[in-house]
Amino acid sequence: MRTWGVVIATVLSAVSLSLAQEGTWEQKFPATSPQSGYYPAMAYDSAHNQVVLFGGVDSSVFSPSPNYSSDTWTWDGSTWSKQFPSTSPPPRCCYGMAYDAARGQIVIFGGANASGFLTDTWVWDGVDWTQKASGPGPRLHVAMAYDAARQQVVLFGGSNGTPSPYGDTWVWDGTTWTEKFPTHSPGLRDQFRLAYDASHAQVVLFGGWNGTDDVNETWVWDGIDWAQKSPVSSPPSPREDFAIAYDELLQHVVLFGGLHFPNCTLDDQTWTWDGTNWMQEIPATSPPGRGGAAAAYDGARGQVVVYGGKNCSQQVLTDTWVRAVSFTLQFPLKDTGGKFGDPYTWSVNSIFDHSMPLGAFCSDVNDTKGTTHVIAFTGEEGAGREKDGDGDPGEQPWKFRSANKGICGKGPRLQGYPKVGGGNFFVGPDGLRGTSDDPINYTGDSYLSYDGHPGYDYRADFEPVYAAASGTVVLASGCKVEIDHAAGYTTVYDHLSSISVPVGPVTVGQQIGVSGNCGTRDPHLHFGVKVRRSDGTKTEVDPYGWSGPGSDPYGIKNLRLWP
Repeated sequence: MRTWGVVIATVLSAVSLSLAQEGTWEQKFPATSPQSGYYPAMAYDSAHNQVVLFGGVDSSVFSPSPNYSSDTWTWDGSTWSKQFPSTSPPPRCCYGMAYDAARGQIVIFGGANASGFLTDTWVWDGVDWTQKASGPGPRLHVAMAYDAARQQVVLFGGSNGTPSPYGDTWVWDGTTWTEKFPTHSPGLRDQFRLAYDASHAQVVLFGGWNGTDDVNETWVWDGIDWAQKSPVSSPPSPREDFAIAYDELLQHVVLFGGLHFPNCTLDDQTWTWDGTNWMQEIPATSPPGRGGAAAAYDGARGQVVVYGGKNCSQQVLTDTWVRAVSFTLQFPLKDTGGKFGDPYTWSVNSIFDHSMPLGAFCSDVNDTKGTTHVIAFTGEEGAGREKDGDGDPGEQPWKFRSANKGICGKGPRLQGYPKVGGGNFFVGPDGLRGTSDDPINYTGDSYLSYDGHPGYDYRADFEPVYAAASGTVVLASGCKVEIDHAAGYTTVYDHLSSISVPVGPVTVGQQIGVSGNCGTRDPHLHFGVKVRRSDGTKTEVDPYGWSGPGSDPYGIKNLRLWP
């Protein structure tokens, strides 16, 4: 082990289509930030839709007495918030961290502080830390990743300060650490990184220090054995202390930065691993080169987050960067000339149901009186019945109409009245509104229906329909067109009276058909957006994003896709 910036004072004297899409780095400027910039760790807590950071070294001068942190912080996409649990692990840096999805807990193990090397295991439940069983012997510069296919956390390697790192493999099942004895192994290794590649159900290991030099080997773990990969193109150069995370939208591992010892050559490159090959990206903007930064994929916002690190001048960095794909949609209908202040504002009858279970369309429509539903990106809710049936929004603006069995035909259909009496609902890129001066009455009533609805029904009476983004038409049949786009998105256009594109490439703004009433009663365009998940399935999302209070009840990253 080398002692680049870490001193343990009292113990040691010195111690295809979408996959080609590239991401864009953007620096964030939150009002407050953690100061433990060197060698903390982060993981995304999907149960609470936030990134969690713990520990690190927060002193700007490392020698002779580094200041280890025991702070817990959370990141919500724009703000760092310090947490105040009743119990916290001892201060530390250089430890392993992973989110155990099977048990809904963040797990940390090991690391080092001024008292020496650590061997304790702690879990975070979103509120407090709890100590669990001790792990595999004291060590720092260890790496961990959650193996979703096997529902266990994988730990590899690390060091106890001797010249030779460890090369052992362990797994955590929520209660116990168990050592594995695979036939093959990456060998001795510390200051490397692990990430779980959900597309290939493998834990990926790259780089690190082998006791002699930095390396640039790539290994994968399948739950039984390690296998070394042989990329066709040149992989990233040998390095250690880089940041790594798996991008669920783009379905590849993202690697940033790191350094090469002994000359402390910092790197500001971005690389991606697709399961077979490494590819270097050339983004217009990148974080400055660094080592010892923390990284995690923010599933709620579809971004890789990188925080902190240190440069070769021993300066601790406390900046926050995010990497996301720049993907936007053009409205699929013609410009209405700025009606109500929006360039695209259309009468709408059905909107996206944020209450429907994730990936389980129509299974939640048996609810009756008293059940609260989230009706749209605005966060508005509806529950029970309107008091006396007169439609007065001052009493209860949302109600069930039992005469209508709903889209799925299973139960009452929750419908609602506009906030301004009597008219229709409108939706545009700036949001949902009720108004009384719509010249066109969509269905003859003023209800906004949505139960189980995975998209938007725009009132479009045999109007031209345009591709919302460039991509590849994968379905053009019957009443429907589907187009695959970058970053794993698919747009859906249904109830078309005619289709004017074949399967194949299409450009944004190209006419793909004409709206109509194919398969339905009233002429309209059903427009939906789906995103590919890490298991390969596709799930509907709301192109307007989520602007309601708190986290989106729908339970998936739900990004605003309009410009």
